[in-house]
Formats: sequence, C-alpha cells, structure tokens
Amino acid sequence: MKPGLIWLLGFAAPMIAGLPLAFARPFGWLPLPSRMALSGAVGWFSTSLAMTAASLLGIPWSVPWMTAAGLGITTWLARGLGREKPIRLVQTGTSSWARVAGWLLSSGGVAAAIVAVVAGAATSGDLIVFWGAKSEAFALARGVDAGFLKTPALQYLHASYPPLLTNVYALATIVAGRFSWLAATATFPLLLAVLAVALTGILRWTADANRASLAAAVAVCGLGLLGSEADVGGNGEMALLLFESLAMALLISPMMTAASMQRLAGCLLGGAACTKVEGLPFAVAAIALFLVLNRRRVEPGRALIRLAGPTLLGLAVWFSFGAGRGLFTGYRGYGSFHVIYAKNLGVVLGSVGRSLWLVGYGLPFLVPIVLVLLRGRVPRMAWLPLGTAATLALFFVFTYLHEPDPRLWIGWSAARIFAPLIPLVTIAAVSAAERPGDERNPSGQPSGDA
Repeated sequence: MKPGLIWLLGFAAPMIAGLPLAFARPFGWLPLPSRMALSGAVGWFSTSLAMTAASLLGIPWSVPWMTAAGLGITTWLARGLGREKPIRLVQTGTSSWARVAGWLLSSGGVAAAIVAVVAGAATSGDLIVFWGAKSEAFALARGVDAGFLKTPALQYLHASYPPLLTNVYALATIVAGRFSWLAATATFPLLLAVLAVALTGILRWTADANRASLAAAVAVCGLGLLGSEADVGGNGEMALLLFESLAMALLISPMMTAASMQRLAGCLLGGAACTKVEGLPFAVAAIALFLVLNRRRVEPGRALIRLAGPTLLGLAVWFSFGAGRGLFTGYRGYGSFHVIYAKNLGVVLGSVGRSLWLVGYGLPFLVPIVLVLLRGRVPRMAWLPLGTAATLALFFVFTYLHEPDPRLWIGWSAARIFAPLIPLVTIAAVSAAERPGDERNPSGQPSGDA
C-alpha cells in the first residue's frame, strides 16, 4: 500500500474516537454517512486533546493509546445521552429533483477540488513552512516538540498556534512512517466531502430535504472555488471550516434545547477553537448569540457549560503546556494590540474587497447573500449565523488595523480568513422560521423539522 494512502488512513483513524457522541441514541435518525462524518470531526477534536494532554504530562504518543484516550474523552462527554429519546424528524419535501441537483453540485465541487490538488493548484505555501514542518517534528519527537518550537530561527512557526491539525497530521505521519505532502493537500477535498455529507444531514433538522441539499451544495461549491483560488490545500482552513459549519448548522436547530445537541455542538466549537486562532472568536460569538437568542428556551448556565466546556478544556490544556515549557501563555498576534492605525480603515476595506472579488468575482460570497435577500423576512434564529459572520468580519478588519501597511498581509490572507462567511450566510438562508412547539413538544422531546 502506498505511503500516501496509509497516511490518509492514519488521518481518518481518530474517527473511531468520535463514535460515542456521534452515534449516541438521540442522533440515530441521521443517515450513516452523516454520522460517520460527525464521528470524524468529534474524533479529531478528542484525539488531539488527548495528544496535547499526553505532551503536557510527558507521555510519548502512541497511535493505539492516543486513539483510546480520545475515545475515553468522547465517552465522558457523551455520558447520559443514552437515556435521551431519539430525536424524531418530520419528513417533508417529497420532490427529489432538488436533492439530486444538490448532490450533483456538491459532487462537482469536490471533484473540482480534487483536480486542483492533483494539479498542484491548491497547494498551500503554509503547508510547507508551517503545518507540515511542525507535524514532522512532532511525529519524530512523539509529542509536541518544545525544543523545536523554542528555536529562535523558527519563530515564524508561531509556537502558540492551536495544535489540533498538527497533532492529527503527526498521528498520521506516525502511522505511515513519514509525512506525505500530497496526502496532506488531499485533506482539502476530503474534508470538503465530509462537510457536504454532514451538512446535508444536519440541515434536515432545520429545512426540508430539498433546501438542505441545495444549501449544502452552495456552501461546498463556494468553499471549493475559494479553496482552489486561495491555496488552502493542506493548511488549517478546511478543518476550521468543517468545525464551524457543522457547529452552526446544529446551533440554529429547534432541537438545540436538548443536552445532546448542545454537547455535540460544544465539541465542534472546541474543534474550531483548537484548529486556528480565528476559531476562538467564532466560538465566543456563536455561543454568546445563541444564549441571547434562546434565553427563554434553555438554562443559560448549563447550556454555557455544554457549549463552552470543550473549548475551555482544549485551550486550557494547550496553554498549560505552553506555560509549563516556557513557550507562551497566550496567543501572539501581529503588531501591538494597543496600537491601531484607524486612518487605514479605507485601505483595509478596499483591499479586503479586492481580495474577495478576485475569488471568482466574489461569487462564493455573493450567492449566499442573494439567497438571504431573496428570502425576505429574516427569521429570528437566522441572526445567529448572520451575527456571527458580522462579528468575525469586524474582528478581522480590527486585526488588520494593527499594521501600518496591511495591504500585503490582506492580499495573502483575506480570502482564507473570510471564508467562514460563505457557509454562515448560506445556513442563515435556510434557517427555520420559529413556530409554536419549537421549544418543547408535549412529550418533552425537542420538536421536529420546521
């Protein structure tokens, strides 16, 4: 068997660790492919958490033991879910043409991403100098290599950067015996396909099958085009987009009053926060808006623990490792936080606009916006993804204002970091209108499809 294929099998191995939560009884209605996709996302988070904790404790990484530890973490997070009744889905949308069209479009988007990877058009420079280099070093050291991260000449590696993707890459490298650069770039279409499968299934809690399939297709095709144009093959963008998109699809569901849904969404939010720095503001904004919009339907304290707990746990372990090894105590940003070049606001907005326009004339961003506008009245829960998207956009603009001349920085980063707006706005376009019975039905179970 070729090393690249073995590497991809190692990358998929943590899916085993996600089975207790993604296969919990309340989610039994989901199709098997969707549950497998969720298992992968949850497993990548829990296994990475176990690997970081092992490095904190000085325990060398072993594939069987790290997978088993990740399985234990997921089992702990899933405790009590076996007592919940399965969530029942009201089947609507009997027409099949839209579902078929949606799947064909999604398949086309994934196929285009595969072509871009094979042709080398989607290969990321960051994979070579950042993600891949750290993963190789971690695999060789059988843990997060503090000595490697302390090397003065390697400060560009950003020692404080969240560890999830480098950990999982390192695990795959241990399995294969070496790092596979082509296989790493192939994670772009692989995760895009995982997103297509999982998003279509999850949105069935919110929209009928036709709209769910078409919405997933819009998001997948938009991200596929952007990923090829912005060279995301092998870097952290696609993993971040997977976690963020699936978490938001869950958060807008009428069934988010259930503990099971909140715990699953919490694991996905934790995965986003532990994948890239931008995942933390996403998680904070999404959780805060969810609690505000659902303040009369959930117990805020318990919901906050379920949603934010995995993020706090994952980052606490990571920053404890950094502090204990004398590496970092928090994230290191660009420029001084207290120095803001407000006069650059026009330059920043213009440069961001040009960067987004260069990605297929801005179509990946414009199509979801048009879908929201065509809908007319915006339902209450649609403000959750829209508000999160707006918060992220403001955060990114604010970050760019910390550089005296951010144009070069914006040119190579804006299209990638603004990518979450594509699935967020698309999800808003199919958010269900609130109706009586959405909070709880007479049996005490969360209500069905809207």
